Amino acid sequence: MRAWKNLAEAYEASFGRLCAGTIDSMLQVLEDPATPSTFPRRLLDVGSGTGALARAAAACGFNVEGVDRELSMVDLSTRRIPGVRFGVGALPALPYLDGIFDAVTANFVINHVARPAASVAELARVCAPGGTVAITIWPAGPSPLYDLWSDVTACAGPPRGTRIHPDQDFERSEAGLARLLETAGLEGEKAFTVSWTFSIRPEDLWLGVVAGIASIGETYRSQPPDARASMQKVFARRTAQLSRDGLLHLRSTAVLASGRAT
Repeated sequence: MRAWKNLAEAYEASFGRLCAGTIDSMLQVLEDPATPSTFPRRLLDVGSGTGALARAAAACGFNVEGVDRELSMVDLSTRRIPGVRFGVGALPALPYLDGIFDAVTANFVINHVARPAASVAELARVCAPGGTVAITIWPAGPSPLYDLWSDVTACAGPPRGTRIHPDQDFERSEAGLARLLETAGLEGEKAFTVSWTFSIRPEDLWLGVVAGIASIGETYRSQPPDARASMQKVFARRTAQLSRDGLLHLRSTAVLASGRAT
């Protein structure tokens, strides 16, 4: 897996905005009216990135800690979000004792790990019995953003991106993610699809590509200069066709699954 070293600002301006589309839904599944609490619950946000989910959870009354494998993400979120502790760590080996968090979140993290089942089991390990683990992934299948990237890469060399071993992979669907949670020993697992509109200026989205973020960014960075120029021209032409009021408005979907630790 490629380390996103020193890419925090580019990620925040581009793909970070896309990933923020599930934050409200994730926080909703953590609310349990049957077990009201009189004290702030401890929440660990794994793969915290620039801290958008951690900030929102803190505003909802959680005592939040975030962890990310990339130091520039940790530095940026630490500077911008007072009162939330951020540290360096990565799945499937988190630097925490068993069962010390009342809730654990992983927003678009399991898509990118080499060992998904072991990683979900690690999320369950650090969650206290009765606590909730909530996870999101990108589902398989086409989407407006996927179609855009397909057009952009048609003039480039072979797509780049991390491919996990087939023995470690899982079905990128509601059923597939629910099975991962069940295998990890989580109970009452449920999975559903979340939809939202991702709105962004084309030039901000392209920042993430140039920085090498995600598979599209890795593909771009692997190309010779002439292919990069062609990719940018296709992107400019397609986004000019798609944009309204200077913005792209792309319908996006994710699978959200949650379960209770035992």
